[in-house]
Order: sequence, then structure tokens, then C-alpha cells
Amino acid sequence: MALREQVTLPGMVSELHATCGSALRGEEAMLVGRLLDLAACAGAPANTVITPGFDEPLLREWLGSGASLSVASALLGPEAGYMLSRGQEGAAMATVVAEGLADEFSCFGETDAIALCGAICAALARSLAEYAASTPSTALH
Repeated sequence: MALREQVTLPGMVSELHATCGSALRGEEAMLVGRLLDLAACAGAPANTVITPGFDEPLLREWLGSGASLSVASALLGPEAGYMLSRGQEGAAMATVVAEGLADEFSCFGETDAIALCGAICAALARSLAEYAASTPSTALH
């Protein structure tokens, strides 16, 4: 990834998506916490994927109690949906769809929470990139 991509919000979200694909069991809270950080920074451009006005203190409390999957699913907005599946080997796969985005976004992970975090990141990165492309005077950093 080019340095410029890494310092933009869409670039950071894409980087988190890639990290989820290779993350290990036990890293759920850190990954979902990072998604929560990025979602809080994204604001209105993220509303196609993320719940507008989500209750960050409550979700951080849930995260602290080990409810990473609940936090990730609570972040998804009302116009987004997801599906979780698990293969015979135990690997999880999550797919996210969101109103206004033409594609579906998937990620494999060691756990359901990691897979869902990664899929949300993929959808969010696309949403933010499309927003940035449609409003060139507004840079998302």
C-alpha cells in the first residue's frame, strides 16, 4: 500500500481489513476496538455501513466485557446486512452488504468477530472511497 493510502481514513480502514485476514484468535477486541476508533472518525460518510450516532461508550463497555462480535454487529447500520458462516475446518467467513454499494464484501477470519470486523472494514473502505471521489473538495484524513 502506498504511504498516501495509509494515512487517509479509507486507507487505514483497508489496512485494518487486511490485518483481519491474518489475525489470530484472541485479537478480536483489539481489531474491533480499532474499527470502533475508525468508525468514530468517519462521521456521516460512513452512514451507508455504520449505524449513525452509535453509542460509543456503551460499545466500548461491551468490548471490555468480551463481546467483540456483538460490538461489530451493533456497528452495522440499518441499511446494511451481514451473514456469518463457518467451514468444516472452523474458519469463519463474514459477508456484508450495504444499501448504495454495488458489491458485497467478505472476509475470512479465525473467529466470527474477526471475520465480521474485516468484512465491515471492506465495505466501509469502499463507502469512504466513493464518498471521497464524489466530493473532491473534501479530503477524508
